[in-house]
Amino acid sequence: MKKTVILFLLLALPLTSFAQLVSSSSLVVTKQKLPPVKAGLQHSVELGYAYGSPSNIAASYVIGYRFNNTFFLGGGVGVGYNTGDTSNETYLYVDETLNIKAIEFPVFVNMKVYFLKTRCTPFFGLSAGAAFSAKNTATLEFGDVKYSTIGAIVVPSLGVNYRISAKHSLYVAGKVRMRTTPTVKSVNSTDLTTGTAAEFSYGASIGFTF
Repeated sequence: MKKTVILFLLLALPLTSFAQLVSSSSLVVTKQKLPPVKAGLQHSVELGYAYGSPSNIAASYVIGYRFNNTFFLGGGVGVGYNTGDTSNETYLYVDETLNIKAIEFPVFVNMKVYFLKTRCTPFFGLSAGAAFSAKNTATLEFGDVKYSTIGAIVVPSLGVNYRISAKHSLYVAGKVRMRTTPTVKSVNSTDLTTGTAAEFSYGASIGFTF
């Protein structure tokens, strides 16, 4: 967990510097200030990839309410695919690997906090909810692992948002994806132990807001 926090803080420094550089750069074609963001309905679509245990590629759609220049709150749905990289688990004091290849459907609440009122601004995002998996068993050397088709997900992110117009913007973000899934270890269909599969992955996403 300490490594995750350190990595997230290190990610914040270059993203913030990049946002300040772009907003003040003479390379920006137009110097005309955009009007303030108006409160109202806001949509976004996003494509992302996260590498870890397991790796995941996903697309999502979010709809919600933009309160002002600073704050957005909404909800989203998506579809993702776990590429089958292994997730290390411990059962009966034996380290094993859980190879998960499955399609999943996340449903989540999403919030974003924008730090500046400029055309280009860093932001912090947080998504939290549940992911519904299309598969719930994996075969291991010491027996089968049955895991719940529903897992809790939390995805903090830090990125840069660039406003194209008063209503449209592009953004990129780095993220940490965390998922916990209840599991049951069984041998010959006899349940032995219960546990929780904790999955961590790190990645990036690109999105469009309208």
